[in-house]
Amino acid sequence: MIPLPAPVRRTTASGEESSAWPATVKAAEAETLAGRIWDANRTRPLVVVSPVPSFRPRLLLDPQRLAGILGDDADVVVLANHDATQALCAALPDRLRFGTGSARIFFPGADRHDHPRRQP
Repeated sequence: MIPLPAPVRRTTASGEESSAWPATVKAAEAETLAGRIWDANRTRPLVVVSPVPSFRPRLLLDPQRLAGILGDDADVVVLANHDATQALCAALPDRLRFGTGSARIFFPGADRHDHPRRQP
């Protein structure tokens, strides 16, 4: 398994402790994230959220809320800025790249040859 930053611990409404990502990935870590996307041993979907570029990058989705909704059913990763988005997109095939201010879900078993509809 390719490591990502450690998950943040949180307590669910029912009082159970759970891991909530949103781990933040910088441009230098994009290759590691790409390796995690293609990791054949990954068992949960990986949701990658990209910010809108600006002087202070902003997100159109609330990653904390998204992680709270998804719980342990998926890992949520936030790209730190436009450079991180560009670095990850450079490591992905053209058809699986995505723009800033968006999100993409990579399901377990993701493959570089997948149709974009399989990894929305």
